[in-house]
Amino acid sequence: MTQIFLATTNSAKLDRLRWLVDGLGLSTVTQSDLEIHVAPHIAEDGADFTENAKQKAVAWSRAAGNRLTLATDGGLEIPALGRSWDALRTRRNAGPESDGTEKIAHLLRLMRSLKGEARNSLWHEAIALAKDGSVLETWSDSGDGGKIVETYVPGASDTTAFWTECIRYYPAVGKLYRDLLPAQLEALDTVWPRLREQVQRYLRHYAATEGSSGI
Repeated sequence: MTQIFLATTNSAKLDRLRWLVDGLGLSTVTQSDLEIHVAPHIAEDGADFTENAKQKAVAWSRAAGNRLTLATDGGLEIPALGRSWDALRTRRNAGPESDGTEKIAHLLRLMRSLKGEARNSLWHEAIALAKDGSVLETWSDSGDGGKIVETYVPGASDTTAFWTECIRYYPAVGKLYRDLLPAQLEALDTVWPRLREQVQRYLRHYAATEGSSGI
């Protein structure tokens, strides 16, 4: 079975990357599967999410023995915050060593005076596919990120959710992103379903063109 390396150490993103290629007959492998003890250094200093995703895909492809590698980079945009919030630095706005709770507290402090629609957000995601240390293709999409809550209430699933998923609220179903059921997730988070369609279309074409030995 053909292998594809999923280039992330985040459990929530790992589940998403698995979902992207589900049904294609690929065997997914991770850093722990290959016993890669030292992650490659990735600057993540690209001008946009696509450039950062490309950096990750290339570096991890080399680290994973030049395997076919899927990487992602995404971020939360909050238009009302303007320049005080950088979507490209979603994980690092509160400081490079901050944990999820600190990141949430930092963002909620920045937004404490915002009400109503000013708390609306957008989510941006980019995917890159690489092999042999070279980029094969990229995809990107953006969509509704939900409304940022005013108060964070910890939940049981927080340990497996990406920190932004714990504060992004969807009024239509009255739930936080972390609590969405699979059907609700696909209906409300349109970014990942659209990316999945594009990624799977490309991989099917790539397999047909290159043959199983090519992948």
